[in-house]
Amino acid sequence: MRKNVKRLVIGICVLVLTLMPLAGCSQTTAEKSSSGSESSASGSSGEAADGEVTKGLPEGFDEETVRNQAMEDIRLAESDDYEGWKARFAEELQSGLTEDAYTSYLAILEKKGAFKEFGSAAFLGQVVGGKKYGGILIIAKHEKEDIKYNIAYDEDMNLITFTI
Repeated sequence: MRKNVKRLVIGICVLVLTLMPLAGCSQTTAEKSSSGSESSASGSSGEAADGEVTKGLPEGFDEETVRNQAMEDIRLAESDDYEGWKARFAEELQSGLTEDAYTSYLAILEKKGAFKEFGSAAFLGQVVGGKKYGGILIIAKHEKEDIKYNIAYDEDMNLITFTI
């Protein structure tokens, strides 16, 4: 039991570290409207506020490319290749990844049974300070229980988020 709690804490730490680049400190759309500055960082109105997560990918990302890369990254993660998986992350995030957290992920994966196929997916986007991020929520079907992955990429398709 104590070991599971430790793994959970490590997993949460990895989650926090990987979500930090997606955290935006900005006014909400309602606050911008009331302050009279409704335009986005690009200067056009009708776009999402800086840091706001939106349905669909931002300009420059392609659903097929993001989906294929996510499936490849999941397969890599499931292959027990920690160094290869770690190398897929943006360089500034790699130091925050630990082999213990990866081992915890593999232990959870083992309980789900053998991989069967990928299921449905939904796409999300975010623009923070002019930097674009594309995300996918994708189901990986396993023998015993499905796994829901939350994966996000920077504009160079480096991983910035990989959570289950």
